[in-house]
Amino acid sequence: MNEQSLNLVKRSFKEFYFKHTNYVETPNRIEEREFGYMQFNGGMIRHLSFKNNGELSAHFLKHIPSDVYYSCAYYINPTAPMQEKIFKGADLIFDIDIDELALICAKDHEMWICNHCKNVMGEKQECGKCNSMKVEKISLTCDNCIDAGKGELKKLIKFLQEDLGIQENEIKIYFSGNQGFHLHIYNTELESLDPHSRADIADYVMGNNILPDSFGVRKNSHLVKDVISKFPNIDDFGWRGRISRQLMKDDKAKPRTVQKILKAGYLRFKTELDDIAREIGAHIDPKVTMDIHRVFRMQGTLNSKSGLMKAPCNAIDTFDPLTNACVLTDEEVLVNVRYSPKFRLKERFFGPFNDQKVKLPTYAAVYLICKGLAEV
Repeated sequence: MNEQSLNLVKRSFKEFYFKHTNYVETPNRIEEREFGYMQFNGGMIRHLSFKNNGELSAHFLKHIPSDVYYSCAYYINPTAPMQEKIFKGADLIFDIDIDELALICAKDHEMWICNHCKNVMGEKQECGKCNSMKVEKISLTCDNCIDAGKGELKKLIKFLQEDLGIQENEIKIYFSGNQGFHLHIYNTELESLDPHSRADIADYVMGNNILPDSFGVRKNSHLVKDVISKFPNIDDFGWRGRISRQLMKDDKAKPRTVQKILKAGYLRFKTELDDIAREIGAHIDPKVTMDIHRVFRMQGTLNSKSGLMKAPCNAIDTFDPLTNACVLTDEEVLVNVRYSPKFRLKERFFGPFNDQKVKLPTYAAVYLICKGLAEV
């Protein structure tokens, strides 16, 4: 972004942190966590530690970060180099990335921008203006995206509560500030889980590696009565019950269902299981869940990819991130928009724009600037 655009974004971020320190949610056990932040047009500063929210707020008011992070892990020495921090435990974290859901609405608000000349294209290709191959995907968020993300959240929560015994008061949900949702689990019994165990949890909620053998169906299965005796009922626990409910309406249909499965064969049933798992499993980023040393975006801070806040989602159905996370001012700013499809922030719709100068409220102007689609 040009200097004027950078100054607008920095000024807007500074005003937010000055006026709304109450939005920033101090992590529990703050003194045991590592903090870090990204600098505007600069690198990342890591291995910081704070004793309380006052110290934390004062530091970020002074330095005005573009993004603020803290460790999921608890350490004895959070400011030490990684090999000397001494791990004590870590929160269990899940990340739902809307951009990875392959939604049909993406064609209406997804584009590619050339990192060299800032030309905006409708698909990933060589830049038609400067012939550069260095292009970056940009996506705006629509209401359909939000609804899809909420649907994944509900599936994930159901697995956590019904299958893993996580209590409602141990779960905190946040809009990421850009293209997704974060779910934090605060449970002392789970803090000590190693990366392998966390990967197992991720695989479970995603429905990975469900085998026909778990349903009594083997490659050499022939006798219907033998499979029926091992085939789950619709009220069975976990994935076995979920799969059965997808395959049949009641247990009386079991003989007919098993006959159909055996007739189709082992490999066809494996494909059907994979399809069902993709449909009813939760779509998460497993790398986030298994990484015990990851630094994660801090609650109540701004996201430099959008100018929106990582906002708490206390009631999934009524939460509107395009309103609740939109916290910058309404003061109008004149910007030149290279290109933008129609989008919504708060209760207003903007665009579409194509190489034109427009006056926008600061929150909308910063949104497009952070996306790389506009300049002051």
